[in-house]
Amino acid sequence: MRDEGGLFVRARKPEQIAQRREAILAAMSVLLQSEKPELISLNQVARQAGLAKSNVYRYFDSREAIMLALLREDGLRWMASIESALEPLHGSEDVSAVAQALARVTASEVRLCQLISMASSVLEQNVSDQAVLDFKWHTHALMGRLVMALGRTLPGHPVEQLTGTMHLFIALIAGLWSQSHPVETVRKALQDPNLAVMRVDFEEALGRAMCLLFKGLQPAHPMRLYSL
Repeated sequence: MRDEGGLFVRARKPEQIAQRREAILAAMSVLLQSEKPELISLNQVARQAGLAKSNVYRYFDSREAIMLALLREDGLRWMASIESALEPLHGSEDVSAVAQALARVTASEVRLCQLISMASSVLEQNVSDQAVLDFKWHTHALMGRLVMALGRTLPGHPVEQLTGTMHLFIALIAGLWSQSHPVETVRKALQDPNLAVMRVDFEEALGRAMCLLFKGLQPAHPMRLYSL
C-alpha cells in the first residue's frame, strides 16, 4: 500500500494486512501460470505484487510458504467440488462412477495437482514447523470431509478402510501427475511409438487406480462415520 506521494505505507489494520497477503498470493498465482515453480523467486513475487522483498517476509517466510498457502486454498475449492460431484451418487455403491468423479474433478484442478506433486519434496521444505503442522491439520480435515462423502456414496464399505485409502489417493495424484507431465526430454522420448505404453493420461489412470482400490475394499455393515 502506498500513499498519495507513492511512498510505501505499512499495513496495520486487519483488512489492510489481509489485502497485502492476498496481493502476494495473487502474484504467486500469476507467476505459476507461466513459470516453473522451482524457478520462481521471492524477488519475482515481490515485483509482481508491487512490494519490496522485505515486506513479503512480513507475511510469508519463503516462496514455499506462499505456494503452501495457495495449495490450502485450492484444497478447499477441490473438496467442495468433489462433495458436489459425489452427491448424486449417494448410496449408489457404484465404485466406478465414484472413482471417475474423483478423477474428473481432480484433473480439472491443474494447480492443485502440480502443487500436490511438489508437496513433500519442495513445499514442506524451507517453511516453519508451525506452517507444516497447520498444513497437515488442514489436509487431515479435508480428507475427513472426503471420507464422509465417500461413506455416504459407498455406505457398504468400511469407513476405516476408506480412511486408509486417503494417503494412497494423495500419493496417486502426486505420482501420476509427475508421470503425465514429464520434463521435455522425457516427453520427446515418449513420442517413440514403441514407448506408447509408458505415456500416462492423468485422469484415466487416476480413475482406474481409485476404482481398483475401492473394489479391493470389503463391504461391511453398519457404516461408522469418520470423526476428526
